[in-house]
Parts: sequence; structure tokens; C-alpha cells
Amino acid sequence: MANCSRGGSCDRAVSSGPDPSPTLWARAVATIDDPRPRSVVAVTLLALVVLPIIGLLAVTAGQLADDEAILDEVTSAISAGRLTEEYVPRSMSGRFIDVWTDCHTITIGSVDTAGASPWSVALRNPTLGNCGRMVPHVEAWTAGGELSPHFDYFRYWHGTTSVTRPLIATVGLEATRIVTAWVLVAAIAAFCWSFARRQGVIVTAALIGPFALTGDVLDLPGSLHQAWALSVALVGAVVAHEAVYRRRTPGRIMLSTVIAGAVFSFFDVLTIPPGVWALTVFVVAAAATRHVRGWALAGTAALATFGWMLGFGWMWAAKWALSIPIYGVDEVRDEVVEQTTFRLDGEPGWEIDLSFGASWTRMRDLWFLHGLTKPVLWALIILVIVVLVKRARAAGAQSLLERWPDRLVMLTPALLVPVWFEILRNHTQIHTFPLKSVPIAVGIVAAAFLVRLSPIERTPPSTEAATTSASPPVDADAPDPASTRR
Repeated sequence: MANCSRGGSCDRAVSSGPDPSPTLWARAVATIDDPRPRSVVAVTLLALVVLPIIGLLAVTAGQLADDEAILDEVTSAISAGRLTEEYVPRSMSGRFIDVWTDCHTITIGSVDTAGASPWSVALRNPTLGNCGRMVPHVEAWTAGGELSPHFDYFRYWHGTTSVTRPLIATVGLEATRIVTAWVLVAAIAAFCWSFARRQGVIVTAALIGPFALTGDVLDLPGSLHQAWALSVALVGAVVAHEAVYRRRTPGRIMLSTVIAGAVFSFFDVLTIPPGVWALTVFVVAAAATRHVRGWALAGTAALATFGWMLGFGWMWAAKWALSIPIYGVDEVRDEVVEQTTFRLDGEPGWEIDLSFGASWTRMRDLWFLHGLTKPVLWALIILVIVVLVKRARAAGAQSLLERWPDRLVMLTPALLVPVWFEILRNHTQIHTFPLKSVPIAVGIVAAAFLVRLSPIERTPPSTEAATTSASPPVDADAPDPASTRR
């Protein structure tokens, strides 16, 4: 019904009918934000079921790439000297890039595929092995020999191959490295933009700067799996931070961290899990400081710690479980037990120092071999001191002690790195790439001192009872006080 004047203008009557039903997306968000434990558990279980299925579909799709085109690229790279059997440094800092696993990644699924289904090859992950074995083997094959896999590398998902196999077959190996480099740049830029928008430029620089400057980031595309694993790790951290910043609920914390851990597990081959784990927990806790404090903030950090490891461990275990129809229970169990024992304590004859703190000491010492480590540390110390002195002069020295228990909570994610090193002592000490987690931990410590802890947005008393398990909703479109932080 409309009321029209003589001039012809009409004012439409406002409908008094029922509101339209919520969209599917709105209902999904409402379910995720439901603070009841059964809803949180249901959402988490759904993610744990769906993620391995998506992972299997992704690696199976990657197997559809042309094996012959990939092997031609490998042959060309060997002929040009870009792939050699010597384990030589590729880093500008003189440190080793993980070419050992890079050669595995490049050839996974390209051999021993005759008569096998794509999903079977995707679960077995046959590979020509490390560069020391792959290069002479391919050279012998080009001279008329046979090409056979070194072993089935089935204990990891090798999710990188779902991207790199089609890329290598389409644009070539070197172009794949270039694409990978730009994806990594985009992931770093997205993380910095998102975190700086919410927490400030200085906090972001302190958090990511040590790793960006001393983690050989620019060289990572020389090891495809590490570059892709870091890229998805940064994206996962961005999503988790943004989700919890907008509204802190147990469902958002669990779902975002479970997905972040599972996707990283899909791409990673046990390179820098402790650093990524610690970074994800820290950014979730930083986001939650807008909503809660004290024990509630500690609970948020604990839930994020649990959620990330649940996703990481479950995704990894799912790969083993999916391999059982191919290898049988006994072979999968023996492989898991053998590798777990080896990663923890090594084998007789390996020079592994089992004393407490030895693994952390080795990684720290390796990090200090980087030419920029000491300058970056001094710059970080000076930055923290200058910012804190400036804040003390502006708001009084007592302002530095406000919410100090919350700062302790913000520091705790950094402890995940040395704890991981001490548990996986063998894996930490026989490799060099775990040291990349050290600058991440250092950045977390610095950022924990610098992050601004804003006043808590209180829930009105009339609605407090309805939101005892969840924090009050926050309007995502409201002006962001952190946008003015520098």
C-alpha cells in the first residue's frame, strides 16, 4: 500500500510482515558463535571430518598433472646444473636451504604410477628420493636405464604437490619457484596489513621483523614445500586473528585454530611447526585482549593452543589412517612407531645430546650465525625501550603495569618453541631448518611488551547471563581504535 500526493510522489508503507529467514551463512555463523559446549564440539568435529576429505581430494587432483612433463623439467634442471646431487648452500646468508626435501617434493607422484589410480598414488607418495639419489638416477634413466621410486613417503600429506605438480607440468620448475615467491610475498603482506590494521605498525614490525630479516625468507622458494607451508601458515594466522578480533567465542577460537593447524599440517613436512603454532596462538590472544582479560584471556590462549595442535595432529593422523587400506595396519603402525621414536631420541650412533636445553641451545647458536641476528636483536631492544619510555612519559610510569598479568599471557606462546625442541630432540638437532622458529619466538616476546591492551568492552548487565560463556559481540564496522596506533 502506498500514499501518493497530487504531485505524484509516493511514500511506500513499511511492511509489518515477518523478517525474512536468515541466510545459510548467517545460520552457520550463529552455530559457530553458539557458546554451548555441544555446539562447539559439533563444529569442531565437523571440521575434523571434512578437512581430511578435502585434503585427499586436493592431492588426488594434483596427481592428474602430466608426469612426463614433470620429469622433463627435472631432467632439464639437472642438465642446467640447477639440481645437483651435492647438498650445497642456496641461501644468501650461506645457510642451507632444504634441498633434501625439495627433491622429494618435485618428484613425488611422478614415478611408479603405471596402472595405479590417482588416489592410490596420492596416498603412497612414491618419490625418487633426495637430490643425492635422484640426480644420478634420472641421469641413468635418460641414458636408457629404468626409473624406479626410492621409497613411498606416505607419512606426510605432501599437500604442496597439489599445487606444484600442476604448476611444474604447465609452466616449468623455475617459473613455479617464481610463482611460489610471489605467493609468499602476498601472504606476508596480507599478514602485516591485517595485523597492523588491528594492533599497530610497531607491534607488527616487532612481531614479524626478526623472522623476515633472519629467517632466510627470500630464499625459501628454493625449497618449495617450506615456502608454501609458510604461506598457508600466515594466512591461517590472519584468519584466526580476524575472526576472534571481531567476536570472541569458543567456537571461533576452536574452528579457526583447528583449520589453521590442519592446513599447515597438510602442506608441511615437520619444518617449523613450533614457530607457526606459537605465532597463531599469539595473534589469537592479541585479538582477544579487546574482549577479555585475566583468566578469560589465559583460557583463550589455552584453547587456541589446544585447537591448533588438535588440527595439526588430527590431519597428520588422518593421513596414516587413510594409508591403511594400501599398506595394512601393521606396516602403517610400524612406520609410525619407528619414526616417532626416531624423532624423539634418535638411534644409537647418532650424536644427539639428550641433556635438558641442548636442542634449544643448538638452534639458538645456529640462529646467531646469521649476519643480521645481532643487529636485529639490538634494534628490537632499542625499539621496546623507546616505545615503553614514550608511553610512560605520556601516561605515567604506572600505565606500564596496567594489565600486567595479561602481558604474561601474551608471552607464553613463545615457550611453545623451546618445549617443542626439547620433546623432538633428535629431529631438532639433526636438521637446521627448525631454527626458523627461534626468531618467531623472539618476535613474540617483543610484541608482547608492545601490544596495546585496550579497555575491555563490557557486556550490559541485562545480557550478561546470556553470554557467560562467550564475549559480547563487537560491531566489525565500528571505528577501530587500533587503526590509529603507530
